[in-house]
Amino acid sequence: MSNTASGWFKLARNSNTKFVACFTIPNKGAVTLSGKLNEHLERCECAQATLIYGDVSQLSGSHDIGQADFGTSISLVLDNSVRISGQLDSQVSALQTSGKGTWVTAG
Repeated sequence: MSNTASGWFKLARNSNTKFVACFTIPNKGAVTLSGKLNEHLERCECAQATLIYGDVSQLSGSHDIGQADFGTSISLVLDNSVRISGQLDSQVSALQTSGKGTWVTAG
């Protein structure tokens, strides 16, 4: 895992389990991970999230999120070792959960 991209993460409007994260990948354009967490989360957002991946081929299809940690920061780990992390704009009650997400590419 040596490639990184900047972007953001936030809960979908009127939801405390559905989320979206968007990143700009050099020479590929925007990639978006949308999904659902298995437990309810307080309203939160990360305006400066970091995506860590090995190859752009990892940024497609559906994936289980085996680890999703929230508190002062966010940390998501997908089943193919792709990671999303960053400081939340405001702290939420600590939560460890899991979920599922699907990548969509635009560009």
